[in-house]
Amino acid sequence: MLAVGGTLTAPGAQDVDLGIVPFGTNGSVRLVEVATLAGDSQQIIARNDKLYFALQNGTVAEFTKSGDGSLIPSPQPFLNVATERSGVFGNNPVGSANGLRGIAFHPDFDSNGKFYSMQCETRGANPTHTLNPAWSLGTGSNVDSVLTEWTFHPGTTQLISQREVYRVQYPAGHHIGQNIAFNPIAEPGDPDYGNLYIGFGDSGGQLPGSQDFSADNVITTVSQDGTTVLGKMIRINPLEQANQPFTIPTDNPFVGNDGQAPNGGNILDEVYALGFRNPQTMAFDPVSGMLLSGDVSHNNVEEINLIESGANYGWAEREGTYDFTTPYSSTTLAEVPLATRLTDPYTYPVAQFDHKNNLNGTAAIIAGAVYHGTLAPELDGLYLFGNLSTDQIFFAEADQLTNNEVPAMVFRQSLVDHSNNPISLGEIVGVGAGGRANMRFGQDSDGELYLFSKHNDTVYLFTSGEPIAPPSILGDLDLDGSLTTQDIDQFVAGWLSTFAFAGVHSWMNGDLNLDARVDLEDVYLMHTALADVGIEWAFGKSLQVPETTSQVLLAPLAMTFIAWSSYRSVTKVSSTC
Repeated sequence: MLAVGGTLTAPGAQDVDLGIVPFGTNGSVRLVEVATLAGDSQQIIARNDKLYFALQNGTVAEFTKSGDGSLIPSPQPFLNVATERSGVFGNNPVGSANGLRGIAFHPDFDSNGKFYSMQCETRGANPTHTLNPAWSLGTGSNVDSVLTEWTFHPGTTQLISQREVYRVQYPAGHHIGQNIAFNPIAEPGDPDYGNLYIGFGDSGGQLPGSQDFSADNVITTVSQDGTTVLGKMIRINPLEQANQPFTIPTDNPFVGNDGQAPNGGNILDEVYALGFRNPQTMAFDPVSGMLLSGDVSHNNVEEINLIESGANYGWAEREGTYDFTTPYSSTTLAEVPLATRLTDPYTYPVAQFDHKNNLNGTAAIIAGAVYHGTLAPELDGLYLFGNLSTDQIFFAEADQLTNNEVPAMVFRQSLVDHSNNPISLGEIVGVGAGGRANMRFGQDSDGELYLFSKHNDTVYLFTSGEPIAPPSILGDLDLDGSLTTQDIDQFVAGWLSTFAFAGVHSWMNGDLNLDARVDLEDVYLMHTALADVGIEWAFGKSLQVPETTSQVLLAPLAMTFIAWSSYRSVTKVSSTC
């Protein structure tokens, strides 16, 4: 069990011991391959019946959900940022942080055609925020994080124009501008309608407690510095108004001379929350409106944070629920008592896990989503997230993710293969159990959950791990409770079809043994079912199978029916078919 507290065993990195994260008792789920991408994806978003993938190579890939759950790629990408920003796109020598980082549709896209992207670019002119002259530069010091507005002809995919909205100069290319998102539950007239949230990392650094950015994976002070957006979550209205490239909502928490910076100074008006190291993934829950972000830690504790207006999430004074007993030194940490957490100025994670008990001693958190679908009832009410450095998928109960300074209990999610045998994510994607799966999560408009692995550029859909039971009597493809010639017609129409996963849809096309394809085994089952009710079927003719071949096939395929009958007698009827 991952507890609220923890103890240090000895000085040094990875000493926070929150305990081994146990597997949950919610039941196993199955990952079904539904698409392959032409590159690594950093963010996945949904709109209507489509999913959009922000590929690091600059492509925004568009897929449409099909009836069987698979994703059908559009012939052309929705947008190619690399092509449209040719010559300046990317160019970050820190490859893991290069390229396209985030995408979002404006809530009024149907009428205004506005779409937004966050990407790395070569240092450009007229930045919104320039480098602090006191900063020492590091690898990737010629990189900007840039928010671009793309205008499409309403109702089409015809690109009309592009406009730069927001540009931030970075002293190093490590922890940069990342995912972006609009609040999906805000309605026209709500104060938050049309406001864009953007996560910015702290850029990395070299010297503890300094602003030297010449190396990654060290601690700097910028996340608590109110004069920069580094290490912050910002909130802006990205639409151009009165020749201003963007505007700042008047209800942002630090608008005006607030004096709320830790040093007593002011915090930039666009800042919504502060105290982050590398909040590279985030997403709104489309039902509750919670904005949950995964902040990649330094050496000890990975964080899921519930983002709220004006909150300070502690970096680089805190890591998880721990304090640096030696300022800016992650080798000397002590747990912050709950009484202190309830009264100090910091907001602590709603979920966390440590590095020490991970499979290879390293970790980098990936935010996920609250499950709202129907295909995997084992996940109802759960928030899923992961560790990209391994193949661990975690979950916590969504209703426990509250900013009460007590992190929720965290569990591992178990997986099964198509034969209902236990399997790891690493084995599924090809890195072996415990290997670096480098996953991202996404959710469609129906609340179904997807996982993408950068290792094999494959998209998987979460489905139930329960054995799938036949939805009706054998051969009843139209689900009317009886066998007729209509069922034969449906079988012929579905002959040789394949499906992303087995269920009602595949059954109605002839997949009687529920193996996600309609083949000769299903022919035998259909032939037998029809014969039992006195219906003759010349399947060889209707399916264009030679008569001699069909006669030869019937005998050995009889074993299929025996096995299927045994399977049906022990399989629990499932509502998730």
